Amino acid sequence: MCMKKTMVLTLVLGSLISTSYSRHQEPKGLADLIGGPPELAVRFVAQIKRCKAAKKLGDKSNEDRFCDFSPLLIEGEKGNGKTALYCAMQSDAGIYKRVLSVGNMYHENSVICVQNIKNEIDYVAAGAESENSVRFVVIEEVERFKLGVQAGLKDLMDEEEYRGKILFILTSNNFAALEEDLVDRCPNQISKYRPKKEERHIYIDGFCDEFDLKPKRSQLKYMQDYTDLFNVRLLLELVKRLNTRCGDTMTQLLDDDLKLE
Repeated sequence: MCMKKTMVLTLVLGSLISTSYSRHQEPKGLADLIGGPPELAVRFVAQIKRCKAAKKLGDKSNEDRFCDFSPLLIEGEKGNGKTALYCAMQSDAGIYKRVLSVGNMYHENSVICVQNIKNEIDYVAAGAESENSVRFVVIEEVERFKLGVQAGLKDLMDEEEYRGKILFILTSNNFAALEEDLVDRCPNQISKYRPKKEERHIYIDGFCDEFDLKPKRSQLKYMQDYTDLFNVRLLLELVKRLNTRCGDTMTQLLDDDLKLE
């Protein structure tokens, strides 16, 4: 039997909330994103590749055309794949990224905080120049920075010295908490990056395929209905736990294993 009948889904679901997330291996590229990548992300990767080619060939005309990047702002609820998306973009583009956040850049004084961020960006820009390439600077959960810092970030992204060297990617759990000028500075936006409720089966089905679990159609629907409010991260953790409970893969899940106590 795949799982003991006494091991019910409620125990699995309850333990998800109290257990820290063990990060799944990031997708190797945009094509590996379950549900498919946003079109804007695909276009950015194509532009980066053209920029790199122009720099390598010393084609100044195409470099001016393809290496002038506008910042990308990705909004989505926590745990719904923003990090996986920009990591997949990085993998496809084949460039270096530096991730900045409140956790590693915070300072009570907003001026000092902005200067700390600038120092990091300067370092990344110098590396891009030495390689004659372009790099990502990712600023995560930008709404957690004070409004004064957000205004400073907008000014940093306007600086000419980073043009053609840095592609800024900002992530946010909530656009409403962002400084208006900062949002306006990011004409490229992926808003509400999360699967719709009716699309959750794509993620569950994909995760089951990855772990060689073979739920029946009725079982998939049961998981879809029960996990309606779960984000992508918790859906993945659910399937990983179901897989862990099985003695081996390629095992048909039993209806009894998914029933509520």
